[in-house]
Amino acid sequence: MVNVGQNRIEDGSAARILLILLLVVGWAIRILSLTPQLLWGDEVYSAAVANGGVIDVILAGLRYDIHPPLYYLQLHFWGLLGRSDEWLVGNSFLWGALTNISIFVIVRRLTNSRRALLAAALYAVLPIHITFATFLRMYTLAALIGVWIFYYIEMISRSTEQAGRNYIIVSLLFVLLGLVHGFGFFVGAFLLLYALVRLIQTGLVSRYRLLLILPVAGYLIGAAYALIIGSMRQTIGVETFDLNQIGIGLAITVFGFDMPYPALFGLLGLSLIILFAILNPEGRTILVILFILPLAGMIAVTLFKPVFTYRTAALFAVFLPLGFVGTAISSKPDGAGARTVAYRWLMAVTLVVMTICSLHSFLVPELQDYRIFAERWDKEAAPSENLFITGFNSDYMGFVRYLPNTPPQGAMDVQPPLGKQWEGIKRRLGEPLLRRLNMVGRPDHLTHSRGRHVYIWFDEAVAAAQPTYWLFGPDSDPGCGLPGFTPSVVLRDRHQALIRCHRTGA
Repeated sequence: MVNVGQNRIEDGSAARILLILLLVVGWAIRILSLTPQLLWGDEVYSAAVANGGVIDVILAGLRYDIHPPLYYLQLHFWGLLGRSDEWLVGNSFLWGALTNISIFVIVRRLTNSRRALLAAALYAVLPIHITFATFLRMYTLAALIGVWIFYYIEMISRSTEQAGRNYIIVSLLFVLLGLVHGFGFFVGAFLLLYALVRLIQTGLVSRYRLLLILPVAGYLIGAAYALIIGSMRQTIGVETFDLNQIGIGLAITVFGFDMPYPALFGLLGLSLIILFAILNPEGRTILVILFILPLAGMIAVTLFKPVFTYRTAALFAVFLPLGFVGTAISSKPDGAGARTVAYRWLMAVTLVVMTICSLHSFLVPELQDYRIFAERWDKEAAPSENLFITGFNSDYMGFVRYLPNTPPQGAMDVQPPLGKQWEGIKRRLGEPLLRRLNMVGRPDHLTHSRGRHVYIWFDEAVAAAQPTYWLFGPDSDPGCGLPGFTPSVVLRDRHQALIRCHRTGA
């Protein structure tokens, strides 16, 4: 773990200039990635939720999502100032910038300015957080909260001054973390473990036994929503103990998207982190508790329930710069030990590799363009030719967001039929109550121009009554879904297909 006031890095002004240059490169990539901005599946869901009223923001989470409403509520108020893709994504960009600044401030308070600059540069070129800064999701906000929880844990484990205040602050931050991200409780659990280990290491655990109740209570309050709602949701992730898929997820977490031989790069990424933990006694506790153990836990749970995805693992990536910089200052006064030399070479190589991977992710973007599909259907679909979404609800939201001459749509404006779990809830609570809450009873389609409708689901009865209809969804099965109809693929990309279906022989 990091220690206050130990030694000095002997890197000189040239190294500082290079680190500042890496900061500039990392944020230049972020800025350039903002325009043109294309929202993908989960992002258009975020935009649709933000378009609704405050009550709809909360209801959408209950109906569709595992994530608590706090992130969406702040995005709703952010969206009152503008609804363009670039403006909305600017929200994630802002939280990412504040996270980078916070890492510099935190590490400088705990160590010194040189080590703080190194940590800030590492975060700036961390590929997955460059991506998160341009994702309309809650990852950068969760990262910001996470690093400040880390800071206040360090403060309560180092000093008895203002202990009560620091415990209250860290408790409130645990509540916020649990209410921002559906897996905030998972991150919070390991931060609590880190706090316990640090207090044991510094000998303060017995002194603050009663005060420890505060962060535990804050954690439980924040975790309650996600755990209750999550029990009703089907999780996604690697469904079996598949080392290849786990390696791909690790590659994305450490090196970003579209890496060649991703399973191999995932193994290299894990080896890199373990090597830092070996060479870095000051950062070892951080890396083990706030990355390696959570990763092992997710992989173990995969044997029973699909939870491991790069997005879950990447929630812990923000702690990598904090762990990596732990031995930037040698434990030996002269700083010339073999371990120190090996560490500095490893750090230099890591900075170069991360920068290259960040540029690679920027130059080879992973795009999912709803606009071209929506404009194509609007241009070519004849009057009364309806379109049905065969993928996720977010595919509907993405399609109608970019459909010409369509006003902004909220996530609850159009609703698919209830699933089995919600049918059970409707039987227990009664349909009138759910109708008053606008959880049911809203239309299942958007009425567009020339008598055409866009359905959020594939209504077979409506489709079968038409001579021609359109489908939009995953490209894995380019069929019509009904007998007696012939498909014609109008447009497809790596993810989706727009299909026109006409009655055979018509």
